[in-house]
Amino acid sequence: MITKLKKILSFLASTALHPQWLLFRHEEQRFKNIAEQANGLVLDIGCSEQKLRDYLSKDCEYIGLDYPDTANKMYKTKPTVYGDAQSLTFADNTFDTISFLEVLEHLSNPQAAVHECQRVLKPNGKLFFSMPFLYPVHDAPFDFQRLTIHGLRELFNKNNLKIVDEKPMGKPLMTAMLLANIALVKTTLKAIEKKHPFFILILVLPILIPLLNIIGLIAEELAPEDNFMAHGYTMELTKVSE
Repeated sequence: MITKLKKILSFLASTALHPQWLLFRHEEQRFKNIAEQANGLVLDIGCSEQKLRDYLSKDCEYIGLDYPDTANKMYKTKPTVYGDAQSLTFADNTFDTISFLEVLEHLSNPQAAVHECQRVLKPNGKLFFSMPFLYPVHDAPFDFQRLTIHGLRELFNKNNLKIVDEKPMGKPLMTAMLLANIALVKTTLKAIEKKHPFFILILVLPILIPLLNIIGLIAEELAPEDNFMAHGYTMELTKVSE
């Protein structure tokens, strides 16, 4: 039953019936925005299903990189090349564009990974980065840290990467609704697995999930700007010419 429920939720990913719809609804636009600015040789670190490649212009050459265990065992995907973001095998100043989305939290040595990005990026090249902040543990046991916006600024500044743009993702109420939906579904799945009475939550999920998503959407559109409770951060950076 759990497997069937997960498949149903996956099918509903583009609708307000999905618990992470508030997060997923921006995914396509994010890839489009990156593709519009990407040029030349593009490295997609932690590429998973290589979704970015489909949005790039024909002028770009794409290389998708993923860790062997992540690609083969966890996601059943096949990257262009296998590798470790903390120790890239490419030469200095190789790439015009790097995509580094939702990867840093899974690396035990984030400093090494950012240093490697800076090393293989050409001077004035572009790095597109994102990382969750207020978000549950995922892909365990390979989930090691969260960094505030201040921690990220410090990390990139130390590695000679200039922040061109930064955006917090999620006003407080939107983040709260996203987390509430994830908690509801996770609790329900665990209750079903353990045959716990809380499995009865499955009866109200079709009502609660879209309701919380709608509240989160309204709050995101109408609530005042407040960045203290972001569910993640996106950044555009460039390598400072030496």
